[in-house]
Amino acid sequence: MTKKQLRSCADKTRHIILEAACKIFAKKGFSGTSINDISKAAKVNLNLIYHHFGSKEKLWITVKAEAIKNYNTVDCKNYSLKQFLQHIVINRTEFFNKHPDFLRILNWQALEPNQERLYGLCNIFDEWLNHVKRLQQADEIRRNLDPYLVVIFILSACDGAYRSGPEKFETIKPVRQKKYINLIIDGLYRMLSPKDKIED
Repeated sequence: MTKKQLRSCADKTRHIILEAACKIFAKKGFSGTSINDISKAAKVNLNLIYHHFGSKEKLWITVKAEAIKNYNTVDCKNYSLKQFLQHIVINRTEFFNKHPDFLRILNWQALEPNQERLYGLCNIFDEWLNHVKRLQQADEIRRNLDPYLVVIFILSACDGAYRSGPEKFETIKPVRQKKYINLIIDGLYRMLSPKDKIED
C-alpha cells in the first residue's frame, strides 16, 4: 500500500471515529461515554482511537472543532452593533438547526464538574471578543461593560431558545423562529447600546 493510500485509509478511519463519537457523546455525554462505546459504534479497534486522538478528552474537543468548521463566519470588522448581532444570532440559530448533536454535546458539557478541560480552543469566541472591544471603542457598546461578559451574554441569549421552552426550537414554525430571533437582536441591541445611540 502506498503512502497516499495509507493516508487515505487513516483519514477514513478518523472520520468514522469522529462520526460515531459525535452520536454517542450527544446521546450519553462525556462521563456517560466510554472509549469502548465509541469503538463498538465505529466498529474499529480500541487502540486506533487512542492512536488518532490520544484520549477521550481530546476526542471530545476534536468532535466540537470538526462541527465548528461548518460554522458560517464572515469578516465583521466594518459591522455596526446591530449588523454584528444579526450575524451572530441568525448564524448561530441556523447552525444549531443544522447540527442538533453539537448543541446536545454543549448541554452535556455544562453538566461536567471539571468542564474547563473539555473547552478546547475556540477562535470564533476570540473573534467576537475583538469585535465587541472594537464596538466599545466606537461607542456602539457601553464602555463600562466587560467585553468578555458581553460575548457570554450574547451567546446565552442565542442558546436559551434551545435549552428551555415547552417545545424544541428547531421544530417551531419558521415564522415564529424569525420573530424570536428579531426579539433577541432588538433586546440585545437596546441593552448593550449607550442610551443616546439607540435607534428604533
